[in-house]
Amino acid sequence: MALTITVNRWRYTACKSSSFTETLLLNLSFICLFAASTFGNIVYQTPSKSIKDRDTSAVFICTHNIGSYFQMIWYKQTQGTLGFKLMGNLNGETDQIETEFKNKIFLNGNGRRNGTLTIKNLTVDDSAVYFCAAYDTVL
Repeated sequence: MALTITVNRWRYTACKSSSFTETLLLNLSFICLFAASTFGNIVYQTPSKSIKDRDTSAVFICTHNIGSYFQMIWYKQTQGTLGFKLMGNLNGETDQIETEFKNKIFLNGNGRRNGTLTIKNLTVDDSAVYFCAAYDTVL
């Protein structure tokens, strides 16, 4: 299941007494992954769809029922790239955010059960697929 957020922002630019409108669309997809060895362990994410304006925030919620897993790790994959960027993790209730994302995201919750990723001040550069992984140790 993927979460898609579309960010719409109308920008007006004056050009010799006339103006035009530029629409910027931002699609964020969030996929919650889990590393589980036993069938029946489940990871959920909500909401499934949302519409946001540029310069607002997006909140992703990830929950799991894997009792022995205490880490929740967040990744970002940008279109056209092969790899993933580690954004940060929740180790229990302690967050650790990578330097590149320190002023952009906020992690909250408890890696043992649920957590939220908040992306602040949305821009087109935030267009990506965001992954949440529940795990028992740091990947």
